[in-house]
Amino acid sequence: LEIFWTPYCIKSNSIWGTLRVFVGYEMSGPDGGGGEMAAAGKGGEIVTLQVGTFANLVGAHYWNIQTEQFVFGAPPSDIDDDDIIDGRKRSEVDDRGRPAIDVAHDCLFRAGSGAVDGRITYLPRAVVVDLNGIQPQMAPASLAPRSEVDPSWGGAVQTITSDARVVLPDAGQEMPWPDLLQWPLHSNSATIVQQYRHGDASAPFDRFPLGNSALANRTFATSFEDAVHFFLEECDRPQGLQLMMDMTDGFAGLGASIAEMLRDDHGKIPIFTIGTIAPVVIDDEGGAPPGHRFRALNQASALTRLIAVSTVIAPISTAGWNGVPNPDDKYMGCGSRRAAELLGAALDTVTLAYRMKDSSHSLGSVAGQLTECAVGAGGNFASVATSLPLLDPLLGKPGGATTLSDALHEIDDRIIYNTVDVMTMTPDFNPSDTVPVAHCVVRGAGTGRASAAVLAAQRRVTEFDRCNSAHEMMQRYLAKSAFATKYFVTEARNPVPRLPHASSELFQHENAALGCLSADPAAFRGSLAILQSQVRKASPMTKSLFVACGSDEDEIIELEESFTALVGAQRDM
Repeated sequence: LEIFWTPYCIKSNSIWGTLRVFVGYEMSGPDGGGGEMAAAGKGGEIVTLQVGTFANLVGAHYWNIQTEQFVFGAPPSDIDDDDIIDGRKRSEVDDRGRPAIDVAHDCLFRAGSGAVDGRITYLPRAVVVDLNGIQPQMAPASLAPRSEVDPSWGGAVQTITSDARVVLPDAGQEMPWPDLLQWPLHSNSATIVQQYRHGDASAPFDRFPLGNSALANRTFATSFEDAVHFFLEECDRPQGLQLMMDMTDGFAGLGASIAEMLRDDHGKIPIFTIGTIAPVVIDDEGGAPPGHRFRALNQASALTRLIAVSTVIAPISTAGWNGVPNPDDKYMGCGSRRAAELLGAALDTVTLAYRMKDSSHSLGSVAGQLTECAVGAGGNFASVATSLPLLDPLLGKPGGATTLSDALHEIDDRIIYNTVDVMTMTPDFNPSDTVPVAHCVVRGAGTGRASAAVLAAQRRVTEFDRCNSAHEMMQRYLAKSAFATKYFVTEARNPVPRLPHASSELFQHENAALGCLSADPAAFRGSLAILQSQVRKASPMTKSLFVACGSDEDEIIELEESFTALVGAQRDM
């Protein structure tokens, strides 16, 4: 018998919280097997907040990737403990013979009981914010996957089961994020900005000040706060908040205001702000969408506000600050849906640094390690980079590297960012040769080395072949390349899963992947300088329209001065 007091809000001379008695119960969750509910990793639980249409699109793929890794049930019963399946012991595989999950899914998901049938259910611990006209898929009854039968139906039912998910029609088509999300949300997850409608050209939600005023609406603010409190109060050991927010439209203002509210309400809780930046779709005549003119002002306004309340900020995009993709780059030249798939996969990989069952890191410790280098250097920015598939094309080159050890040997002592294989997801970012600190995650690489027979046939053994794991290989590589002054490596057995609903061919099969979350103040100075030049180029008419919806003209001057100071604060380490 354990008794917990979980305070989650200290405001207006009162303390809100939850007193709970935990006795313990049996469940069968997506990590397989029965027994007590699995712990949410060593760091505790995380509540994810998604603010904006593109942020929700990225979030949909972020959740899809994780739910595709769910395993219900124990390993096959006809396999002895000492039996080997594809080089793995019985205890290391799931009910399908795949590598057993080593991710603490309870970190981001919550277990519950269906209101109708009482079944144990599993849903994202998430709050999503979008405009009127967007209807997320909820499951208020059984909270089960959308493929399950509605238990309220009393007639005859014919059940047809299949291991494969239904492939969505027209895989390349841009679709609303609720149609792409393959797992339902909790009934308390959605908060809608009712005064603006999605796709309404007569009243677009396209400027930072509009988002500021949206949070002033009492009905919306109360609904949002209640949703956050609902998820936080049931956390035994909340390790922090993930805030995904759009940076290019009115959600930039709403997200910044929400971040400030969260900081006021929840004190020193770590807030990892992920600024999602959607690519711009240029029409046949070379024109951009109407709200594109406010893009730079929205992004600069958000960053100057977020810097004071976010523990760490990571802007992510498959394009530059202006949203125009470079079709020559590996991950560029794609629409919003494909961009969201890539960004979701990159986030799923890098956040494994604090979501593993045996991880020694939490969201707070990772954020602290990334920002400690910023003391005296200015800013608390982090860059996100990924290689998907892992170190491609080296691993797929005919006659070339076929294992991680071979790939790292071919790269040799070159800085990993200087190869074509790792792409930064930070807009207009030119990484430094050596960064102060980096968290690297390698997943799905197996042992990383060839079999003894293959090595004997090659008649050579590299320094990486002598390593016992992919984790050890990455440690050795990072030490040799001097990529980071301080570095941490996390290894996950499971690759990025196959996503039948994805539009990109990358996700039509499992992929090993590499993700990197790093601090690089010097490179961010160059990135922010590009955004600063775009702010300065905004026409007087654009600036007048920007302030006409709630700000005054002095705020534009203050914005330019504040952003200049922010850029200047980034110093070489």
